Amino acid sequence: MARPLPLNPYAAEPLAVWEARLHGDGRGEERFRAFEAVTHLAPRAEAARHALRLLNDADAELRAAACRWLAGSIRRGELALPFQELSEGLSRCLADADPDVQFEAVRGLAWLAPESPGLAEVVLRLLDQAEGRTTTLALLVELSGGLPQLADRLLERLRQWLADDDAELREAVAMTLARWGVHAASAETELAAALDDEDPLVREHAAVALQQLPRLAPATQAALESAAKDDDPGVAQAAQTALQRHRS
Repeated sequence: MARPLPLNPYAAEPLAVWEARLHGDGRGEERFRAFEAVTHLAPRAEAARHALRLLNDADAELRAAACRWLAGSIRRGELALPFQELSEGLSRCLADADPDVQFEAVRGLAWLAPESPGLAEVVLRLLDQAEGRTTTLALLVELSGGLPQLADRLLERLRQWLADDDAELREAVAMTLARWGVHAASAETELAAALDDEDPLVREHAAVALQQLPRLAPATQAALESAAKDDDPGVAQAAQTALQRHRS
C-alpha cells in the first residue's frame, strides 16, 4: 500500500534541514525552495527572523522574496517582529541595487510606515522606471494612495492616467485619488469624466473621490446626478452619497 503524501510538501524533512539549506552555500534555486519550506514550517516569528536575515543576503532574488514575504505579513496584520526592527530592515532595502528588492520594500513600508524617510522618492523613481509595464505601474499607483505626501508631485500624472487605455491603471488611479481626499481636488474634472468610464470600479472610485472634495462645480454635480442612476449598484450608491454630502 502506497504511503500517503504529507499535506505539507516540505514536511518530509525536518525544519532544521531546511534552515541549514537556506543559509548554506547551495544554488539559488535550492535556497529559494528552502525559504519557501521555512516559511511554511517554522512558527511565524521564527520565519520572520529568517526573512529579516535574508534582507542582507548576496542573492537579490532571495532579498526580494524576503521583502515580499514580510510585506505580505504586514498587509495581513501578521507582524511577527518589533515595528522598529522591521521598519529599519525594509528601509535599508530602499537603497538596494536591485529594483525588485526596492519594489517589495516599498510595498511593505507603504503599509507599515508610510512616513519612512526616502520612501516617497523611491516610489517616484520606480514609477518612472515602470512606464510601459502597466501592472507594476498600477501597483505602485495603488500603493501611493497611502502616501498623500506624494500628491503634489504625482497628481498631474494621475490626472493623465485616469484616461489611460488600461482599465487596471485607471482603477488604481481612481482608488488612489479616493484615498487622497481633498489632496485630489485639482483632479475634479478628470474624476467627473471618469464617472462615465466603461469600468464600473473606476466609476465607483471616482464617485467616492468626489465625495471628499470640499466643493463641486455644477458640471460635476450634474455628472453625479447621472451616475446616481447607474446600472451598477455600487456606482449608484457612491454617487448618491456624494450628492448627499455636497447638499448638506
